[in-house]
Amino acid sequence: MSDEIIVPQLYCPFPSRINPSVERANDYSVDWVRRMELVPAFMSELTFRMIKVAELSGRTFAEAGPEALELITAWNSWLHFWDDQCDEADIGRRPEMVAARESRFMRILRGDGLRPDDGPIALALHELCKRMRAMASADWMERFIHRVSEYFEACVWEAKNRATHKVPDVATYILRRRQSGAVYTEFVLFEIALGVVLPKEAREHPVIERLSRMANNVVSWSNDVISFDKEMERGDFHNLPLVLQSEHRISLQEAVFRAAGFVECEVRSFIEWEAAIPTFGPQVDPGVRTYVSFLRDWMRGNIDWSLKSGRFRPGETVRASALKMMGMASG
Repeated sequence: MSDEIIVPQLYCPFPSRINPSVERANDYSVDWVRRMELVPAFMSELTFRMIKVAELSGRTFAEAGPEALELITAWNSWLHFWDDQCDEADIGRRPEMVAARESRFMRILRGDGLRPDDGPIALALHELCKRMRAMASADWMERFIHRVSEYFEACVWEAKNRATHKVPDVATYILRRRQSGAVYTEFVLFEIALGVVLPKEAREHPVIERLSRMANNVVSWSNDVISFDKEMERGDFHNLPLVLQSEHRISLQEAVFRAAGFVECEVRSFIEWEAAIPTFGPQVDPGVRTYVSFLRDWMRGNIDWSLKSGRFRPGETVRASALKMMGMASG
């Protein structure tokens, strides 16, 4: 295996856009995580700024109003801190601890009050829930909670794999990856962020659901291609190139190229399926077009952010770590 791995340019022919309120959202997010006491002792405020959470929100919610963008940035900040605990701290290899923490989070999402033993991340989630309930309907909140529960289930699944050193097969990984990135929670936030409520018949139409699924895949796989070296450095195998390498017994370089090819095929399929969107009537069709544009923003904006964020430290070439996926168990 070569010491240098070439990361190909990811195919995503959609225009880059960014919300004009992104700087305001950035200042807000730094203040919010400080106020919520979310920044752990090992992370400086400067390190958090380098992650550019507000830029991710601004590029993917390009048309959201200033206050909505602040809420979205706060949610993305919360996800960042919880995700890092699951991925990098000891808790990420203790599925029973992840499940217990997330069980408490689910009760908060469903309206439970705070307890004296709730830590900063629970307090921050409680504050977010109050704001969301003030902006949205009960039906919207149930749909949001459902997507968050899927994300939590995927966090426990990953923790079980780490605890047993089990590398998932590619098909299972792809299924779970759509949950583990919490991207579907972002797609639900579309409604309160842009003020567009799609009726159930449009939201759950097979073509719209397929487009949402493909956009989620593109976002998740793009992150995997860009961040695989970071996963290797910390000994985690929940990454598309790494599971491809493990299952197919190929070089890491070939696995990276294959994963990038997955991204391109999915983007091209998304473009083809756009032509199959039916009409839902003059009152609904504009909202559907706005949603599809939002999905495009997510695919392109996520890549633009990932290449700049300090979260992944990407580059045209990256040093391959000593981790040998070929020698790890996959059963």
